[in-house]
Formats: sequence, structure tokens, C-alpha cells
Amino acid sequence: MQSNNKISYLDAGQIDRGRPAGRPPKTNRKIEFMKKVLRAAQYPAPRWTAQKVWAEFTRPGRTRWNEKQEALVEQAHVDMFDYQGTTLTRYRWGSEGPKVLLVHGWRSKIVDFRKLIETLVNQGFVVEGVDFRAHGRSEGSHSALPEFYDALTQHHKDWGPYHAVMGYSLGGLASGLMTAHLAKELQPQQLFLFAAPPYPYYFFEDIINELNLGKRVLKRFAGFVEEYYNREIHWWDLRSYAEHLNHLDVHLIYDEHDETVPLTRGQQLLEHLPEASFLHGKGLGHYKIISHEGILDYVTRNLKVAELVR
Repeated sequence: MQSNNKISYLDAGQIDRGRPAGRPPKTNRKIEFMKKVLRAAQYPAPRWTAQKVWAEFTRPGRTRWNEKQEALVEQAHVDMFDYQGTTLTRYRWGSEGPKVLLVHGWRSKIVDFRKLIETLVNQGFVVEGVDFRAHGRSEGSHSALPEFYDALTQHHKDWGPYHAVMGYSLGGLASGLMTAHLAKELQPQQLFLFAAPPYPYYFFEDIINELNLGKRVLKRFAGFVEEYYNREIHWWDLRSYAEHLNHLDVHLIYDEHDETVPLTRGQQLLEHLPEASFLHGKGLGHYKIISHEGILDYVTRNLKVAELVR
């Protein structure tokens, strides 16, 4: 990793490797049975095998809502918009002040940012966000990174621009890609990326390796990105667009105990964004990285707005 005098550290104390109660398990009997079938089918039918993997791993599944999240939605202005024939839900909290766009991750939803939303609104910001297809209160059963990106870009045309964009996990990658492709005058002044993978190909590799499938299946699996969305998988590599982000105030937030998006992935992105601020967390895991008090404090201390309406 390049030297950077903007690196700071946050030790959360006890290491968190748990999953939020509302999330479905990573595996079940159906998935374990599917693994056995796919391993047998991969040699005579690599494309069929890749299609089955795609169908399973582009289905996020719904997460439960808790009472505090339900109450938070009651306080929001809620709007619907059409995305390729699917109705998506978007939200606004606050009525006056600099605008912040929050972008949720895979198998997530905007109200998973509850603590951050409440903190920002109390600080005088207007906070907005979208539940992507098959997430939160939006319609659909399947989704993928290109759909996050396209829906986010469509939303930005409707409700943007923003003072700051904050994206988590896969939503962080979508946030960075959208920001990089905006006209300079429409870009946010600040970009916060929480546990964002810098590019998608490695988690395609991880899925195939976890299933114990071969390279022929991986090639077809990754090839579906271009087949279905007209851009090959390496187009979605955020590192390729660093020159369009280096003039912004970028904050990269990663944790050394994150088993979903490892700290090393953030360090890879930092190599391409050498002027970015980097928060090296310890003990947050993948889920508390958007809700821990130390993270909320870091965000509010680093938001740079000349005047806030309170």
C-alpha cells in the first residue's frame, strides 16, 4: 500500500463476526444439494451450470425489518419510481439542508443505515436513498451490480445532485462507478465508501471456488454480465476510473475483521486513490461498519459543509 498521511484507525474492541438477525443464512439444504448437482454437471454442461449459479446468486432474498426501522420509514417521505418495469421505493428524511445520498449493499436496504440516517438528520442534513430491485420495499426477486448502477443513475437524474454520496459494500462500488461517470459539475463534493469491493471479478471467482467448480464455468458465469447488461465484467472495475474521483474528498472505510470484503481490497483501491482518507477499522466486521458509534463520529467529523441549516 502506498504511504498516506490520511490513514486513521478505529478499534471497536470486541471482534464482530456475526450476521444481523434479519438476514437469511448463507447456506441451507437447498444450496448444499445444488452444489452437488452443479459439480456433477459442470463438465458436460458448463453453460447450464453457470446459468444455475447465476440464478441462485443474483437472488438476494428478503431481510426482516425491526420495529425501529419500521418507525424510521414512518418519518420519511416515500416515493416510487419505475425502473425497467419494476417499481422501486425511495426515501427522504429531513426537509432542508445539504443533501446526502445513502446507497445500501447486497441483501440490504436503506433503513439498515438507521443510526447513520438519524445522526445525519440531527446534524441538519437531508438524507435520501433507494431500495434497489429485490431489496427492501422494492419489487423484484433478482438483481445485480449493473442494476444497482443503472437505478442509482436514474435516481440521481431525478433527485440529485448531492453534497455527499455514501455507499456500503456492493452499493459502495455502484456509488463510486456512478460518481465517476457523472459530469464534473454534478459530482458530489465528498464520497464515502464503506467496505466497498473495488471490482466484481474476484467475488465471481470466490463463488465458483466455494462451489468447487472449474474455470469453464467461471468464464461463462462472468460472461453473463456482458450478455445480460452489455458491458463486460471488467468495465465495472472502479480502479479504472480513479482519475475521475481523485479530485474529490474520498473516504475509504474498511475493517481488518471483515470476512466479506477484506481490508486488503480497500488497500487495493487506495493504491489508485492516493489522496483519499483511509479508515482502518478493527473488530467491526462487515455489518457494524455502517452503525458503530466510532463510524458515525468519523462521518460527522469529516463532512465538510460551510453552512448547515439546523
